[in-house]
Amino acid sequence: MSAVCRLLNHKLPAHLRSYKTPNFLQLARHVTLKPIAQPKIDEDFDAHNMKLNRPQSPHLSIYAVELHSTLSITHRFTGAALTAYAVALSTSALVLPHKVSYYLEALQAAHINPTLLLAVKFVLAFPFTYHFFNGMRHLIWDTGKFLTISAVYKTGYIMLACTFLTTLGLLYI
Repeated sequence: MSAVCRLLNHKLPAHLRSYKTPNFLQLARHVTLKPIAQPKIDEDFDAHNMKLNRPQSPHLSIYAVELHSTLSITHRFTGAALTAYAVALSTSALVLPHKVSYYLEALQAAHINPTLLLAVKFVLAFPFTYHFFNGMRHLIWDTGKFLTISAVYKTGYIMLACTFLTTLGLLYI
């Protein structure tokens, strides 16, 4: 802010810098920052804490795996996967020399193992269906409905059932 006020004061034409116009330098508060002296520790952080007999934080190992936290983390992962798919497919559409039909015919001509083909379809379909149905669940929550703990679990199981049924439907199309 101080630098902006100084610049404004210097950039004003002389006839505007009269006694009626406020001096922008007076509006600016001058502050000088002094570095804080850090205590010198000859050992690293963990060694210092062990020397003081401080316990190490258990981090995630103390938390029980629960449905709502697992579904939330999975929702984030599927969103990241969908973003990666979109970037990869759009970049390949720009870079590759042939149209999509050429590559689909090449895949059909390769006679890929049906089990491998189902696995690839699942990897492509599951993030989409999961993110879609869990997103619908979040939109319903935004209306203020199904926010009790029992309703959160029920909607979670319903969402998982819809996700797997739709994914299986997409696998066999």
